[in-house]
Amino acid sequence: MTSLHRTAGSNPSLGIILILVATIVLSCMDALTKILAAVFEPPQVLVVRWAIFLMLALMMAARGGGLQAAMRSRRPVLQTARALLLVVEIGVFIVAFGNLQLAEVHAIGASAPLLITALSVPFLGEKVGIRRWLSVAVGFIGVLIILRPGFGAVNPYHLVTLGGVVLWSSYQIMTRMVGREDSAETSMFYLGAVGFVVLLLVAPFFWRPPTTGEWGLLLLAGLLGAIGHFLIIKALSLAAASTLQPFTFLSFVWAILLGWLVFEALPDGQTVLGAAVIIASGLYIFHREHYRQRVPLA
Repeated sequence: MTSLHRTAGSNPSLGIILILVATIVLSCMDALTKILAAVFEPPQVLVVRWAIFLMLALMMAARGGGLQAAMRSRRPVLQTARALLLVVEIGVFIVAFGNLQLAEVHAIGASAPLLITALSVPFLGEKVGIRRWLSVAVGFIGVLIILRPGFGAVNPYHLVTLGGVVLWSSYQIMTRMVGREDSAETSMFYLGAVGFVVLLLVAPFFWRPPTTGEWGLLLLAGLLGAIGHFLIIKALSLAAASTLQPFTFLSFVWAILLGWLVFEALPDGQTVLGAAVIIASGLYIFHREHYRQRVPLA
């Protein structure tokens, strides 16, 4: 699941190519996470991934204004809370990937931009027109199609995934808040450093010595995550977020393909229908956002 919010540069075609590659890389990471979730507890998977993420953050700091500059934040409490929230959010999604099909998780996860749109009004003071509010409402009808309330017992892991969406959306709102005052290097440093320290304290209680092959999978998952996020950062330096965001919905297609190839599982019709409704609503919201940037909504 990918949400974009940085301002852009001037090579949209290359930016689109990079974001497409990023969706493939991160979808492969999700498939690998599903395999690892059957063997390890989430903190063990997370601490290895975060170690690699921290190295990426330190490299970004070194290429920017240096480590000392990256450590200086005008919103240190919010940066710390944001990092902790991301740790919990990814842990929740590891649980979801371990118990649901990839496509199910991605279908519900596609509702994140809708929730971010709704949360941006009270927390960021953004204005949302009636058409985008209607799109948010229609999108959440898509979520209900997947959850099927009233048609038998709701799968508890669908609710876990929905909880992950709430956490991810809250993280994105906090990212926009700190982004108004701190650099991208500072935000990356806090994410890497705070998350890694917390996981170093928690992971030993869940640690199981991996085999050589399992170490390879853990490191590969972390590497794929780092590569995927680097590609997103690079894409955002080349093209507008409103241009790139619609292409991130292709993650659902890759999730179906990987679910079929790796796990021999395909989503049912209701999941596909719900995802189609959610994605269509999300695409319309991004269309309206692109239009609003040209002509402010009344």
